[in-house]
Amino acid sequence: MSTRPVVLGVVVLVLLAGCGADDATSETTPVSPPSASPASPSTSGSGSSLPSAGDWETSYGPLRFTVTDQEFSGTYDGENTIAGTVDGAQVAGEWFESLNSVACEEERGGTAHWGTFTFAFSADGNTFEGTWGYCDGAQESAWSGERAPDAELS
Repeated sequence: MSTRPVVLGVVVLVLLAGCGADDATSETTPVSPPSASPASPSTSGSGSSLPSAGDWETSYGPLRFTVTDQEFSGTYDGENTIAGTVDGAQVAGEWFESLNSVACEEERGGTAHWGTFTFAFSADGNTFEGTWGYCDGAQESAWSGERAPDAELS
């Protein structure tokens, strides 16, 4: 989609924010941005299942991702990449692009055009609400999505 500042891109792992999708509502709440220091993802007792891999329609174009153990990775809006860590119904990580309007002082993932994101998936697993930001800055922009109509559950 061309309504966003050309932003998101190739992604490197970042730690995941807290979990909390035990309730049966389809409402989600974005979580705080991940901290810069990695930590082990929680694997205990929230009762939440991993987000379902596959094809999604998002506010920044198509997103296709896979989930292996606690690792989330994929592509969005063409060749841009995204990766992160899963904790229950939450995913947090980094995005990378070959080019966008903001260049970070530090390169990550082979580019100076990167940032962080956090997604919170709904209890039914069909939608997510999230935030993203440039470099290590505040995640002030919204990023939402829903499972593509023909997407298969994994």
